[in-house]
Amino acid sequence: MKLALGIPDDSPENTVRTILQILKEEAGRVGASFNPEPPKVDGIWLSCAVYIKLKTKTFHIALQWANLEDLPATSGGIGSGFMSPNWTLLLLSGPREGPLGWNPADEVPTPPFRWGVYTEARHRQWDQMPPSFELTGGSLRRELCVALEIEPPA
Repeated sequence: MKLALGIPDDSPENTVRTILQILKEEAGRVGASFNPEPPKVDGIWLSCAVYIKLKTKTFHIALQWANLEDLPATSGGIGSGFMSPNWTLLLLSGPREGPLGWNPADEVPTPPFRWGVYTEARHRQWDQMPPSFELTGGSLRRELCVALEIEPPA
């Protein structure tokens, strides 16, 4: 069991791959069902969704992103999503200092890539406000535990 696993920031696809791996491991750790939907491809955009259920409680995450080699073809954002209970996710890139996120006027988004977690009000102003928090291995596990109403790992 790799509970110490963090989310890499080298490419959008590696962030998603690791998020799914963490959720699968955590679901197994707590005895929850791990139900991924088949990944979808729409042009340069990829998407996935996962439902994790424990008794009557459910955690849901849905992500859409472009792979690293497709980033020059994006306009606007480079990834977005949703996570239980009411979080909006935006894939951010570039330096962590200063305004967070990607300026569409920039040529190509660059590492580090990370998922910003926003409330709905902050999401509307994502280019002006930092996220409520960044999605890390620890914060992902915490949100899963909150949704399933279980104790986080020690």
